[in-house]
Amino acid sequence: MHTHMNGNILKKNGSPASYGNDDMFDGKHISPQAVEPIMNRYGIRTFAGFIHPRSWLFFIALLAGTQQVAGLEHSVGRMTAKDVFEDASLRRIAEAACRGDAETVNLYASSGVNPNGSGLEGLTPLAWAVSCDSVEGVQALLKVGADPNQAIGDEFSSVVYIAAGRSDPGPLKALLEAGAEANVFDLKSERTGLTQALSRGIEADDWRHWELLLEKADINRPMDKFGGTIATYAASFNQFERVVQLLEKGYSYRLRQLGRYVEVSEGRGEPFATWQKKAIQILNNRGVVFPVGPIAPELLSEVELQRLPPRYQE
Repeated sequence: MHTHMNGNILKKNGSPASYGNDDMFDGKHISPQAVEPIMNRYGIRTFAGFIHPRSWLFFIALLAGTQQVAGLEHSVGRMTAKDVFEDASLRRIAEAACRGDAETVNLYASSGVNPNGSGLEGLTPLAWAVSCDSVEGVQALLKVGADPNQAIGDEFSSVVYIAAGRSDPGPLKALLEAGAEANVFDLKSERTGLTQALSRGIEADDWRHWELLLEKADINRPMDKFGGTIATYAASFNQFERVVQLLEKGYSYRLRQLGRYVEVSEGRGEPFATWQKKAIQILNNRGVVFPVGPIAPELLSEVELQRLPPRYQE
């Protein structure tokens, strides 16, 4: 049985790929070359050129979601709560949250179980509830003190990053309504919550996560040391409608750089070409002269660098 992820992301020759394909495994590990597009999509890193299958499946499933078979225990990348949470009490509160059982969550919390405890890869009960797409579970944990801004190990700045790419926007909405920080990121790459939501929109034509984050996140915040932003990222994927949306919401960072991204991207016909022209028109009205032409890379200032993920300050 194959695992399907977000509209069959894992595909080979038009059908879902098996985890046992020879070109993906060397017998013990998954070859990153065979799954590079998927790794790039979710920011999965390699160690010495390979990823252990269980770790790869775990993070892909955590970020994208896998279809659960009715009647079977919830798992993430073939790992159940028992695999993730060594502490039995922590596992039970996570399982209760997964079921949306607020009463049992309250019972365990009142008996002293720390809702911010963590298991494998720094996963918390709150992150587990998000992986279950359990809005009730997320809300129950938040009410007993779960911290929506707690880092998930050394992988993600918070559970919001995970929620931004899941199929159900409910947990993300619950987290943001509880005051969770919207400017979240992968701690080991340039990916942010907004890039997760953008990728979901592109792949599944589901822009609900994008709209939720757009109301809370800083759209002018740079994502890398050269000043790349969600707007330049969107333009690089020909998502000119999103570029226009960002501009209309007040995007103003390095507009000439954005103009360059917009002009060199290919419109790929309609409706892309129309949105591309509109983006150029808005930028032109704001002082960007076209054609922009090549722009020399410009590093961020020390002050701007402080707004980037911690790894940039090392």
